[in-house]
Amino acid sequence: MSIPILFLTLICFIAFVLIITKINKRLKSKEVILTKLRYVNGVLSFLSFAGNFYFWYLSFIILTSKSNSGYGIYILLTSGIATLFIIPAILGLQYGTNKNLVILILNLAGVLWIYYWLIQLLVFH
Repeated sequence: MSIPILFLTLICFIAFVLIITKINKRLKSKEVILTKLRYVNGVLSFLSFAGNFYFWYLSFIILTSKSNSGYGIYILLTSGIATLFIIPAILGLQYGTNKNLVILILNLAGVLWIYYWLIQLLVFH
């Protein structure tokens, strides 16, 4: 079941990048583009922070527990990768770098990664 969801997520990510590049080509005013990039970057950064709270809590529970289950290592790996996406989220909230398209794509990838695994952990288990 996870492969179709991952495939659908990848298609949505590619479509989003294509839409952003098409909007960039059509619009003449760069100020309008930068305003939209700042807004989208801010929303994606907030979603990344909000999704990471669960992974921080889960990592703390796994690291402080006495049992060494095999699934804990895999969850810590997933949680560690999700925590790395805080770096572009912080950069997406700063004023000078929030209009960068690369940071926007990294924030989108982070949000997709975080919420994909949140759905897998909370709904399917």
